[in-house]
Amino acid sequence: ICNLISEDRLKEILADEMQVLEVPQPWLVTEDLIEMLQDRDFMLAYLGDRQYAFVHRTFLEYFCARDLKFQLERTRTFTESDLYRVFREKWNQEAWQEVLRLLCGIIGAEFAEGCISEMLDCSTEPDGHQAVLLAAQCLAEVREIGQIRDLRAKIRVALNELTAFDFPYYYEPEMDEELDAIRSIRAKAVQAIVRG
Repeated sequence: ICNLISEDRLKEILADEMQVLEVPQPWLVTEDLIEMLQDRDFMLAYLGDRQYAFVHRTFLEYFCARDLKFQLERTRTFTESDLYRVFREKWNQEAWQEVLRLLCGIIGAEFAEGCISEMLDCSTEPDGHQAVLLAAQCLAEVREIGQIRDLRAKIRVALNELTAFDFPYYYEPEMDEELDAIRSIRAKAVQAIVRG
């Protein structure tokens, strides 16, 4: 996720959205909106050289998720396979995790099921426990949960397995770091199960 946008691109995006909303003179409104977002709401920061950035990461994550949904629904350049690839490749990148959760909440149960399944398939990779935990969090964002009961059952099984998590390599039982990590993973699995 890149937190940098040129002034021209920002104006273009806002003007396009203003036209969709049928706002008269979208370029004038765009100038005012940018000024308001920068000076009054402190959502955008002017970085110099006609470049802006979001001050709050939350907005960046939300707009990123909305853009991916838009691309999926309205363009031919971003396909269902591309969406699944994003989940398969980005689940272990902390900067993308909130975007993936938000996306599962807005793309509908059918697409969310495929995305979450992609993450579950990564459970055998190094740090695969994180894929399972993120899959459970993404599942909690899906509104039409009744449509994906089988996936919910798979996640429950994967979480139950994490309650007995242990590292697949030998380590000294006296090593506090490994034991703390094991306890943390098990506790997070139990919490996810309790949340349903």
